[in-house]
Amino acid sequence: MAITDRVSKEGLTPLPQFKGTPGWEFTDISKLDLGSFEPGEPVDAAPAIFDMPANAVPLEDGHELLGSVVTKEDAFTVRNRERWTHGALVHVPAGERLDEPVVIRAGVGDALEWRTLIVLEDGAEAEVWEEWVSGNGNDGFFNGVTEIVLGEGATLHYVGAQALNDSTWVFANQRAVVARDATLDWSALAFGSMRGKVWMETKLDGQGSTARVTGAYVSDGRQHLDFDTTQEHAAEHTGPGIGGFLNATFGNAPELIIALIAVNDGLNEVVRGSLTGSVIGNLLLVLGFSLLAGPRDNLDRVSSFLSFGAIAIAILLFLIPAIPSWHGDPNRHEIVVISVPVSLALLVVYGVVTLYSLRRHRGLHVAGEASTGAWSLRSALLVLGATTVITALVAEILVGSLEEFAHKAGMSEFFVSAVIVAIVGNAAEHGGAVVVARRGKVKLAAEIALSSAAQVAVFLIPLVALLSWLIDPLSLGFREVEMLALAGGLVVTVITLWAGRSSPTRGAVLLIAYAVIVAAFWVAGDRGDHAEASSANGVGALVSGYVAT
Repeated sequence: MAITDRVSKEGLTPLPQFKGTPGWEFTDISKLDLGSFEPGEPVDAAPAIFDMPANAVPLEDGHELLGSVVTKEDAFTVRNRERWTHGALVHVPAGERLDEPVVIRAGVGDALEWRTLIVLEDGAEAEVWEEWVSGNGNDGFFNGVTEIVLGEGATLHYVGAQALNDSTWVFANQRAVVARDATLDWSALAFGSMRGKVWMETKLDGQGSTARVTGAYVSDGRQHLDFDTTQEHAAEHTGPGIGGFLNATFGNAPELIIALIAVNDGLNEVVRGSLTGSVIGNLLLVLGFSLLAGPRDNLDRVSSFLSFGAIAIAILLFLIPAIPSWHGDPNRHEIVVISVPVSLALLVVYGVVTLYSLRRHRGLHVAGEASTGAWSLRSALLVLGATTVITALVAEILVGSLEEFAHKAGMSEFFVSAVIVAIVGNAAEHGGAVVVARRGKVKLAAEIALSSAAQVAVFLIPLVALLSWLIDPLSLGFREVEMLALAGGLVVTVITLWAGRSSPTRGAVLLIAYAVIVAAFWVAGDRGDHAEASSANGVGALVSGYVAT
């Protein structure tokens, strides 16, 4: 049975293809018969590299940090997660220092699925030597996962060595997360194997965190070594939470501009439609494409549910002016008046949630020193602001072309505002989120989408309603279809992200939900006889006013 057939039949993630999968340009594993290797016991007969007995504690399934650092979903990591039977745990409590090295030894017989978890709490110090060894026996297979977690101020010298025979395949995913003021000195020693690939990743996750990776590799002409090393500086100046907040803040500027121009032209339905469409677009379209474009990863579940909670509160408060607007003129004076306390309450919610979120993210991630190749914070903010202005100008041009298109396509003014104008206004968030997701920072991409959705719901909408009193008072009399779409979009997103994990499949679910809502907006059409008078040139009036500004 071919490898790909076996993998498909067993429901496993497909094996990477030589030169067809990013990162596998130099390692051909087409001759690997994965089905011939079943996980076995570690062996003691293999010669040791380090002349010291192994003294690490065996790793047991169920540790709270197990699987939290290495989150890849490639075929070998998935296989290890499902089949590992042996491993080692090194856990050093806060402030403790180990005087002697901890030795981990994995002896490979026929096949070994192995996991290592190294945890140093705040201020702890340790030296860990880990070796993967095999004798001169039959064909072998080693598949390992190493996870390293360093707390604040911790220091670890980690030596990872392998001495495998020229008949043993080796695959490993190794990743370390280094907190504030912590230091990791990582030495990799490789003395052969038949063929395989080892991923070594470090994440600097706080101010003053340091990681140094060095290696020495020796092999003969029949052996092939492929080590892939990367280092991540998580949102160099701010972290994913604050970085997502800043991106959302600048990215929502076009929506504010479009809304105020529409208020000035008396296009209240366009205003309400574009704002609700923006919330739904961020929740389903932007987040959906981000999850679809990025790898599988863990999300910040607490931050996500803060955004969900803020949007839920907004939906409940929107019902106060929305329900009476379903009968009679939605822009009548009493509805405009009751929209004011609703707007003020939402701004209070925004202030509380934002203050809590920023304090929480500041505690989780303190800005680090500028890394090599990273922009300064000032430059990054200036560029973000400049691109927001450019996006607004591009939105002007795009919206200016919508009138004729909408007329020829037979679209309603509501559909144009809730879908097309909303997508144009979300261009900054959409582009930024998808780009960072494709670079592997799905957590940051999700923060951008969810922060933007929450910010529109509890900040931008009430801000527009209050500022409209300086132009032409706007009511928050949202239509039934808008309220149902907001509630439905939120429920789908909450259920999809309930486990706090991202995946392309989850992204596809959100995009399908968005398509259903778009269809509902198409069928709904304009509000009807009680909607504000809108000329045939309503959308064009919005654009011409925007251009005049």
